Amino acid sequence: MYEAYLQLIRKAISPIKKRLRDKRWRMFVQEMQPHGGSVIDLGGKIESWSGISSPLDLTLLNLPDFHGEGTEWQGQSHHRVIYLEGDACCVSLPDRSFDLVFSSSVIEHVGDANKQAAFANEVRRLGCGYWVQTPSRWFPLEPHSLMPFWWFYPAALRRFLIGRWRRNMPNWADMVAESRVLSKTDLRKLFPEAHIATERLLGLPKSYIAFARFGSDEFVGRADALEDTLRDQVRLLAPLRPTPKFRWLPLTGRFVLLCDPRKRNNLRLFG
Repeated sequence: MYEAYLQLIRKAISPIKKRLRDKRWRMFVQEMQPHGGSVIDLGGKIESWSGISSPLDLTLLNLPDFHGEGTEWQGQSHHRVIYLEGDACCVSLPDRSFDLVFSSSVIEHVGDANKQAAFANEVRRLGCGYWVQTPSRWFPLEPHSLMPFWWFYPAALRRFLIGRWRRNMPNWADMVAESRVLSKTDLRKLFPEAHIATERLLGLPKSYIAFARFGSDEFVGRADALEDTLRDQVRLLAPLRPTPKFRWLPLTGRFVLLCDPRKRNNLRLFG
């Protein structure tokens, strides 16, 4: 019975979801300007990026065995794709490894409040900007269970329904049971420097998007300190005349050392 209900609702809302998804991607491109950059998608699929025309250095990080769900898309993308397995709450990559960190409807699935905080820390650490989207509890149709006003049911009723669903759809029921939606206030605490946008449908909040681009204003202190350190290191390696100059590249999180603008091989990247 519930399976038939899911199929009916999914078919009914499919055109609306596509329209909202396309609008969200346009907003992403406008705000984040990912053209040709490096992006890591935490918990995403390659087919989601088919609408971004500019080729990207795209890294998809998922739990083990997840990438097998999208094998029909592998090898068909115009992006340069790397698939990684790992925990998005503890990523074994250096700080500022990517221009952008992207996540869509993932943070509500990673676990309790501590795991969500760890996920947010990794998002803020890994990139020179980020885009994190998560559904709102205030929208009448809950996007995972597709039940109306799901988060306002008594906890006992939710447990009862999940127990019923687990008989025929155990993985689906576990996903619904483990979901923990965040409020707009929660997002502000997890991403204090971000702009929080509200995606609405019929005037009702459907989801929230936390996004930020770290430019020179946000990182001027870090940039100044790193520049001083790099200048000292360069002087130790080879005294330069005149004093070495650096150019801060905020989107990549690196410095360019300008030794002699007439010699292109004298340009080096740091950071």
